[in-house]
Amino acid sequence: MSKFRDKPISCPSCHEPATYRQWDSINADLDPELRQEILSGKIYNWNCPHCGRLYKVMTPTLYHDMKRKFMVYFDPRRPKEGDGFSLPPDKKYVRFFKDYTYRCAFDFNDFKEKILQLESGLNDRVIELMKDIACYDNPPEGFPEDTEYRFCCVMPEEGEPEKILFECVFPKYRENAFMPVPFEFYKTLEKEPMTNKLFEQTADFPEVSHTFLLKVLKK
Repeated sequence: MSKFRDKPISCPSCHEPATYRQWDSINADLDPELRQEILSGKIYNWNCPHCGRLYKVMTPTLYHDMKRKFMVYFDPRRPKEGDGFSLPPDKKYVRFFKDYTYRCAFDFNDFKEKILQLESGLNDRVIELMKDIACYDNPPEGFPEDTEYRFCCVMPEEGEPEKILFECVFPKYRENAFMPVPFEFYKTLEKEPMTNKLFEQTADFPEVSHTFLLKVLKK
């Protein structure tokens, strides 16, 4: 089941004391409505009951999808050392399963994207490398250098995957664009042994993200 705690908080604006609901874990199967709350970011919204100001209160959250057998641990505080995220010895409260996929994210957008990647059933390591080569290294003409590329979905044709769609996020513009990449490119990278080796880690929850890939490739 999903778990939460009501914690004391002081409003940064009016400084009045109040409480904030912190979700420690989300079970997407038992509480499917919370999945959308995560993807929209609303689960981290806090409205001061005194002055009405809205704030984002980002706290660590464990996302659990039992049907697709994966967990993603989100922590907005990236560790200064090491790769991925490992639970402290005195806090081994997660039961690990051999047939599960475990990931971590230190950026909220990475967190949302990771959920969508793992829901697709594809190898997220391949998707991240595919994104780096097809999008970041070969951006569409006229796209700003600070454009971010995010996995969106798989586009099928007659029941078979045909393209992988990436959302192109322009930080300085309101409207985003979308970039389809042929699924054949995914299958080509999937056959390369180096693809998985690039993301090898010993952490409980490995990080498979564009940020981690840049660090490995030293770009």
